[in-house]
Parts: sequence; C-alpha cells; structure tokens
Amino acid sequence: MSETLKKLLLERKSKSIEDEIRTCVLAKYSELQGVETEKSELEATLDALQEITNLPRNEIDKIASDVQVEYDQKPVSISKSLNQPNISQSLELSLEQMDERSDYKKKEFVYHLVPYVIVNTTLVILNLITTRFPWSMFPLFFWGIGLASHYLEAIFWPKKKLIKTMSLLKGQIHQILSESSSSYRSGERSNLFQGLVRLTLTESSKEHLEEYLSNADPELSKSDVKQISTQVVSLQNRLLKQKSGP
Repeated sequence: MSETLKKLLLERKSKSIEDEIRTCVLAKYSELQGVETEKSELEATLDALQEITNLPRNEIDKIASDVQVEYDQKPVSISKSLNQPNISQSLELSLEQMDERSDYKKKEFVYHLVPYVIVNTTLVILNLITTRFPWSMFPLFFWGIGLASHYLEAIFWPKKKLIKTMSLLKGQIHQILSESSSSYRSGERSNLFQGLVRLTLTESSKEHLEEYLSNADPELSKSDVKQISTQVVSLQNRLLKQKSGP
C-alpha cells in the first residue's frame, strides 16, 4: 500500500473518530439538559454549538434551516441508503435467485435438448435420402415425449411453484405490516413492503431487518419492529425448507 493511500485512510479514520466524538458529546449534553423530544434535543444541540463556537444564535438557526432545506430535497441519507435495499434495481428478485437449483435444472434440459435436435435432424435427413417411409418420425415423437416431460419437471412446474410461493409470501408480509404499521395501512409507506419482500428473499439477518424497519418507518415502536422481524425470519425459515426439500 502506498504512503499516500495510507495517509488518506488515516485521515478518513481520524475524521470518523472526530465525528463520533462530536455526536457522543452532543448526545451527552442533550441528556444532561433533560430533553425528551426530538425538537427539544435539536434545540439543546444548537445551544451547545452556540456555546462552543460563540456564533450568534440567528446565524446558527440560518445554517440549520439551510441544512433542513437540503435534507428535504434529498430525504434519504447516505447511511440509510446503505442499509435500505435498492428498490429501483431489481425490485423483485428473479425466480432463478429464489431457487438455486433452477440454473442446474435448465442446463440439464439444454444438455438433453441439443442431442435431441442434432440426432433427429440427422435421422430425418437420412430418412429423406434413403426411403419414403417416415421411420424417423418414431424416434422424433417418442423421444419428444421424454423431452417434454423433462421440460415440465425442470422448468415449468418449478417456475409455477415459485410464482405461487412469491404470491403467498407477499400476502403474508402485507398482512404483517397491515397489523403493525399504521403508516403502511394509510398508504404512506408503500416502499416498506417492497423492501421487506426483498430482504426476506435475500435471507437478511434479524438485526438487518430491525435496522431497515426502524429507518424505513420511524413511527414503528421497538416492540413492533421486533415483532415484524421475528415474523419475517419465520417466513425465511419456511423458504429455506422449501429450497432444501425434494
């Protein structure tokens, strides 16, 4: 690693430590002030900044107002965007991602299809050259029955099963959120449902689920967050059983 890169990393680490110290100190100040609401906590933080910097209070209020305007234009912070699934990129996972065996089954079917086409094409050509009796139709037909059965078993039925599983999963997550989230029931948190479906399919941990729920819907209480995450983990376990099943 070059010296320049090491220096940049050290500076970044130092800045992170400074930010963490500043955050902890301001939080402690708010605690000592006995604040109980987010609004009074913000006021206590601004008071602390005024004491530290000796800037006029109206100047600090103006800076805070400018930051609020910028935040409203970009409501999702960097930290939340890292924790929240990217809904715009592949809103729903493909069926192939839900079933790891599907790619292998498709390859098996292709390995069956290729010789079927090559062999039967050769037989039809030989049949046309040698005789008028359509004897090549017999292997084409009977082998085709086996190929069709292979297609149903490897591709068609698994896909139908996964579509049904996805539908049931969405219905259960919708019911869970409807019971626990008033903002979801009112239609204010539609992305909450989409993100939770994605996290369920990607088998995210309970801690990750709780963090996402807290960020996506701040109105949820801690007990509701834990209840929802527990129910989602239960759904994940059912999916795992279906994947490992015959």
